[in-house]
Amino acid sequence: NKNKSIADAYGVFEATEIIVSSEANGKLLHFNVEEGQTYEQGEVVGCIDTVQGYLQLKQLESSIRATEATCPDIPSQINTLESKIQILNKERARIATLVEANAASSKQLDDVDAEIAMTKSQITATQTALKTQIAATIENVEALKFQKLQLQMALEKCKIKTPIKGTILKKYIEENELAYQGKPLFKIADITNMFIRVYVT
Repeated sequence: NKNKSIADAYGVFEATEIIVSSEANGKLLHFNVEEGQTYEQGEVVGCIDTVQGYLQLKQLESSIRATEATCPDIPSQINTLESKIQILNKERARIATLVEANAASSKQLDDVDAEIAMTKSQITATQTALKTQIAATIENVEALKFQKLQLQMALEKCKIKTPIKGTILKKYIEENELAYQGKPLFKIADITNMFIRVYVT
């Protein structure tokens, strides 16, 4: 190059910039972001109002407990019928002895047998009905738990965190202002790891 004052290339230093936007709607209750300040990755720098979501979460938890309480107790309901069968079997043995001694009619024995058969049918029907009720209750609880998980994830999005370790370049919103999904909150860049883009003539 004959003329040393003329550059062969021009370049600019650049850093990876990230614009962080709101993932929730509500009033920005806390926003500890200052331009020029450096923050660690994952640091909570703000919070959007979570009162409504928190109340919904508590209501869901109450609904889960109430639904679980409606789950029937199979053994306690079946025990009564099984106790009845034990009593009927004893009665049948007593009547059978009397029939052998010609002290009772065979009709009395048939009546007890019929009642035993009917009680066994009641046990089977009750078990089937209770199992169906339990399955429905479990499904309802699972649906409520899924709603709870969704709500917990939504509440987590109310926390504003820094996606990388970096310096705040621009602040777009102030504390107590309304945030909504997609609204830019701040711009952050990792200025410790910059790169140069060179344009060669």
